[in-house]
Amino acid sequence: MQVFNHVASSIKWAVVAAFKFAAVLSLVFSAWFWLENPDGLVRDIYGGVATTRWDLLSDNIVSWFVPTFIYSTIFAFALRCGIVIYRFGVMQRQAASRHSRF
Repeated sequence: MQVFNHVASSIKWAVVAAFKFAAVLSLVFSAWFWLENPDGLVRDIYGGVATTRWDLLSDNIVSWFVPTFIYSTIFAFALRCGIVIYRFGVMQRQAASRHSRF
């Protein structure tokens, strides 16, 4: 049961960390795309009014967010499991060294 709790907390931790990372990364690169405005795709001036093509910008945000979120979740889960396994090993060694002294 304790292993299940560690796995569940690792999944939750990984999803939250990956969501934050993917959100920041997708917003940064989409803002960069909007500012750079290659060939006037995102922003253009029609009749003296600057307009933004929100459909293209939202597609860019989604195209950065989804793969980044998936890969970051996998990486963060593996990292968290590695940390939990390492801590478990350290605790086992400490417990064994305490018992071997007596």
